[in-house]
Order: sequence, then structure tokens, then C-alpha cells
Amino acid sequence: MLFTNYTDFELNIFNSVKKYFEKLPPFASDDYKNGFLDLVSQFGAGGEEYILVGSMYNELIETRILLIYEKLTNTDKKEVQVFYERNFLDNYYDADTEDYIYDSDDLVSEIVARFKTWIYDNYSLDELLFEEEIEDEENEHDEIKFDGEGENYYDYFILKVRLEQNKFNTESHPSEYDFSKEFPAYFETFNCLKPEEGWEINCYYFYESHGGHPVIYAKRTDEDIHELLSKIDNGIYRYDHRIFEYCESVIPIYHIQVNNLRKGLFQLLILQVIGADFARFWHAIYGSVTLISSKSQLEKLLEREKFEDKANTLIEDIDEIIEVDEYDDTICYKLLSFNAWRGIERKTYSVSRNFPHKITVENKELLAKYHCGITF
Repeated sequence: MLFTNYTDFELNIFNSVKKYFEKLPPFASDDYKNGFLDLVSQFGAGGEEYILVGSMYNELIETRILLIYEKLTNTDKKEVQVFYERNFLDNYYDADTEDYIYDSDDLVSEIVARFKTWIYDNYSLDELLFEEEIEDEENEHDEIKFDGEGENYYDYFILKVRLEQNKFNTESHPSEYDFSKEFPAYFETFNCLKPEEGWEINCYYFYESHGGHPVIYAKRTDEDIHELLSKIDNGIYRYDHRIFEYCESVIPIYHIQVNNLRKGLFQLLILQVIGADFARFWHAIYGSVTLISSKSQLEKLLEREKFEDKANTLIEDIDEIIEVDEYDDTICYKLLSFNAWRGIERKTYSVSRNFPHKITVENKELLAKYHCGITF
């Protein structure tokens, strides 16, 4: 097979994706300085694709390339299409119509394949490691910039949390779930957070016959959560409600301290919003949410047929997917979320800068109604 030279527009796309990953920390290895080195480790000369998180890297690459492609002018898009039709889209040629039949996702898949080949042709991990000094993990995370580049970190961190949540062992029946031993390692994902001195953060699995879900709690290090719960009167409830009573009196986030304030407060908010959003059982699935962190993710959601008509204008109506406003005493975050029984919602959260940090929902707005059609 003859080699096809990389065109100028391909190089522009590939270098843009490269710069995007260079701003991200590595997802799967502590040995590398940034996310692009992880790509080189997989697709560069002598590399091998990661088994556990390879699909996440592919999704990120595809999403980024699709975003770049959609921003091209129609003339530039046509140039890309013609080039790929002539060189890489033989399988999409329809002899009956004498035309190529494919969509943007098909084209992006071919561009992704070329991007990986470009990495192989131009980079090897040994050469990059020779050129760069590998710093301590804490330093490499501190290098992530927020001004003008915040969304990159938001994308990274939300994906990282979801990836770590998938590691919890859910092979047994929900009535037997106990994540208390696994939770401390998961909490390390929130690397800008730490429990208040003398306290610990952990997870209790609430279960009753119609549903179940994790509950994050705080307690003093010399206390036992089961003993604490045994002292709470549960008489007025039909199910064991004591963990909720406890967390109302001992609010977990009030016992969590942050370092690196900008990242730390965002991590605290994510812990509050989706930190326990995993291993949901039956009716508890109603409460599961998907945080939307990019326009391409929003576009994919809006392709679903059960949205109201007005959902079609959301892409044009929303300038920033995640908005951040800083004030003297608080940092405010506007987050978009999707729930399969409600739709797309925008909430404004206010997070206090001073410890104990308080999170307040200042405003919420349902932007597009949706119902998946499933009722438990």
C-alpha cells in the first residue's frame, strides 16, 4: 500500500489535537508529563494500545477531531471529504449511485486512523522522554492552566471520576454491596481534596428492596459508622433511613479541605454532584445524571428522538458548556446535566472559598424535557 502524504489541513487538525492532549494530565500512567505522552505510548513507534482505558482515549480523540471538523467552513469540509474519498473511503463507495455514502462519524473515524499513523510516523516515546524532564505527579497536575483553558481540565476530571467509578466491584447482589474498603482509593482521584484533621470520608451503601445507591459520609477517625447509625431512631420510616439522618447532621463536605483553590472547589462540587453516582439499583437509577462538559457531547445527546422540538436550538443558545465566575467569597459554576427522566438542566452552584466550604444551588433551569419511556 502506497503512503499518502499528510496534507496541510490534516497537519492543522493533528497538531490541534496534540496541543489539546498536552494540556491534559496523563490518564493511565504516573510516568508521563501529559496526556499526549500517553498517546505516543500507545500509537507511537514501539507503542501498544492500553487495554483498560484505550477506548476512553479513542473517544476523546474522536470527540476532539469531530469538534474541529464541525468548525471548518463548508469549503474546507469539502476539501477534506474529497481528499479522503480519493484515498481512504473506498468501502463507502456505492456503485449503484456512483457516489460515496457516509456520515461525519465515518469520516472522523478515518481521520482518527490517520492521526494515529501520524503519531507513529513522527514520534517515539523514548525520544520524547529524552527531551522532557518527567516531574513529580503533584507538579504536573499543578501545571494545568485554568485561564482560557478550563474546559480541558473539566473534561479530563469528569471523565477520570467516571473511569474510577467503573472500578468498583458490583458483581454481587446490591443487598451485599460494601464499598467502604474501595472508597479510599477512589477518593484519591479528588487529588485536591483531603479530610479535615481527625476525620475520614467514606461510603455507605443504602439498600432497600426497591432501590439502592452509595451515600458519601464523614466521621471522626475513631468512630464506627454502624455504631453511629445504631443510635439514630428510625421508627417513623418504612425503610432504614438512618444514613440520611446522619448526613443531614454531619454534612460531609463541611469536613473536606481543599488545596489549589480553583481546582479544589471544582473537585468538591463534582464530589457533591456525581461523586456517589454509581452502582445505582432499580428505582435509584431515576436519580442518575450525566454531566455535559463539551458541545460535541451535547450534540450527541440532542440526536435522541424523545427531546422536545426546542432542544434543537440549544447548541446555538449556549455559548459556554461550563461557565465559571469568580467572586471575593465564592466561585460560581454553571453546569449542564442530563437525566433520562427529566432532560437537560442547567444549574448554578455557588461554592464558598473559605472552610468549611458550602455549596448552594443558586438557580436551576430545565432547558429541554426528555423522558426515556421506561418506568420502573
